[in-house]
Amino acid sequence: MEKIAIIMDSTAYLSEDLKKELDIRTVYLNLIIDNNSYKEVIDMPLDKYHEYLRNPNNSFPTTSQPAIGEVVSCLEKLKEEGYTDVIAIALSSGISGTYTSYSVAGLMVEGLNVHPFDSEVSCRPEGYYAIKAAKLIKEGKTSSEIISALNEMKKVSDAYFMADDLSHLQRSGRLSGAQAVVGSLLQVKPLLHFDNKVIVPFQKIRTYKKVVSRMYELFDEYYKQHEGEHITVCVLHVDALDKAEEIKKCVEEAYRGKFSHENITPLVGLKDSYVLELFNGPTSAFKDVGLSLLPQLTKTALTKVEDKNDILILTATSGDTGKAALEGFKDVDRTKIMVFYPNDGVSTVQKTQMQTQEGKNTKVCAIHGNFDDAQSGIKELFVDEEFKKELLSKNIKLSSANSINIGRLIPQVVYYVVSYLDLVNTNKIKLNDKVNFVVPTGNFGNILAGYYAEQIGLPVNKLVCASNNNNVLYDFLTTGVYDKNRDFLKTVSPSMDILISSNLERLLYYVSGCDNEYIAKLMKDLKETGRFEVTGDVLAKIKDKFQAGFADDEQTKETIKAIYEKDNYLLDTHTAVAYKVLLENLDNGHASIVLSTASPYKFTESVYSSLFETQGEDEFTLMNKLHEQTKVVIPENLRDLDKKEIRHKDVINKEDMKKYILEKLGDL
Repeated sequence: MEKIAIIMDSTAYLSEDLKKELDIRTVYLNLIIDNNSYKEVIDMPLDKYHEYLRNPNNSFPTTSQPAIGEVVSCLEKLKEEGYTDVIAIALSSGISGTYTSYSVAGLMVEGLNVHPFDSEVSCRPEGYYAIKAAKLIKEGKTSSEIISALNEMKKVSDAYFMADDLSHLQRSGRLSGAQAVVGSLLQVKPLLHFDNKVIVPFQKIRTYKKVVSRMYELFDEYYKQHEGEHITVCVLHVDALDKAEEIKKCVEEAYRGKFSHENITPLVGLKDSYVLELFNGPTSAFKDVGLSLLPQLTKTALTKVEDKNDILILTATSGDTGKAALEGFKDVDRTKIMVFYPNDGVSTVQKTQMQTQEGKNTKVCAIHGNFDDAQSGIKELFVDEEFKKELLSKNIKLSSANSINIGRLIPQVVYYVVSYLDLVNTNKIKLNDKVNFVVPTGNFGNILAGYYAEQIGLPVNKLVCASNNNNVLYDFLTTGVYDKNRDFLKTVSPSMDILISSNLERLLYYVSGCDNEYIAKLMKDLKETGRFEVTGDVLAKIKDKFQAGFADDEQTKETIKAIYEKDNYLLDTHTAVAYKVLLENLDNGHASIVLSTASPYKFTESVYSSLFETQGEDEFTLMNKLHEQTKVVIPENLRDLDKKEIRHKDVINKEDMKKYILEKLGDL
């Protein structure tokens, strides 16, 4: 019976813990620097090696394969331990003689069958062959079966990598000095890969963003070719720890100590589904997840560019975005933020949250109109060249905290993935099982984050769009006709009182095959006529991934009462809309996750009156009564909110937003 060992070279860069866990042995390549030889990783740790490379005056290192004697010693030790076979995984034979070293050493150790395997790649992709082989050993596979499996793996494996600049290629002799200079001036970023065992240029692309985008495209092509299969993706950085640490720091500053639950977005199991609680942040709404991180990313970006202009954040809100953005950007260096909300279109708690906002760089203003008016006004300012020019004269540039800013949406992708993994880790589902997500949404941003999660590989069965009586999205997702020519209704779920769903344009772009002309026509129709209709093919693609439903106010309040009585769980009005839609579309074949977007205490009057009789009390009195009746904890940021100083009292006509901004900039 075979007893099989795995050896690999140090260039695979597997961690010591992982090698110990999988019983993978290592032979070390040699680095030649100034005629001195160093064992890779052992004598020359990576940080020390990278430090050496940073100095352009240092000689360029070379490498040599492990000495035959060292490989023989490793093999003899394995023989003494009782191994009969060794699978020796080497980096590409086109760039190293390691494969040859394994082959020759194997002939020198009698009684041991050595099976050299040419990975034809390097670095961590090489390491995955070792990991695969080790797992197959544990499954009881023979050496020939393992080699066969590795060869099959090779057929569907590839590696692409980028040189951030051309200096190392020049120093290694692979590029002339003139080519390197011209390439650097043009910001050429060579995209490289292995072809026939050697490293060759795949494409030469200008700018870092474009080469990264091209890598995404290549992965997307690969994913589509192998859809439904298990795919392993490894993303590596070389001497870019500062970038990694920078991102880590932003995340820590965004979330550490700011969320009331240690899991940030905990998953709660009810009888019919799971509820993903997104309201444990500093403003008790799901917007906190994205708007805690966005300011940190903005601040960091400002330190990395030579542009000395400050950033003005202009934001429209239907209630939750405004407070979350204000709290996120409060006193963030080199930023100013102005928030506009419909004066009669938010809850009392939401309005008070904004009116009491502190921070020397914050300004809040109500408008006579609805959310669509505020949002359209902001969008118009972003394309107003005269306005932007005037701001620039004051050393100010525009940005937004609405979901029109993709930086708001990207962090929201994370909680879709985390909630799925929570179900896997608690054995509620198996990995790769598909789930449904039911999302209350008016602007289509939160559910679009779910679509992004699905596009990058999350196993999603359906994304269910839940609307209130302003059911323009429901009509569109079921008929393909988007028509905002209807009455604007004020509901008990005011954050969804929206008739112009900004993020829908993004979805249409993707499902249309990124057809800019087609999307431009649809948006032109919407602007000129208030409606558009998509083709049957586009609608079919949407329906393949999306479902829709809606709930009126009475149904919403009935759902709050029913779930409280059945599950002893308190829903806010927006989550209740989603839960009603879930109950109408129960899918016993897939687990369902309802996204709970706000604390019930942000809409106290509607929630309380769904459960108990009221006597005309104000929302803050009802907040305390709701706590007394249900024992559900009032979020700290909402306690005693009515006792805080009202700092923002301005109310303007929607046509005066531009004038107001220019007048009030001096206050920030």
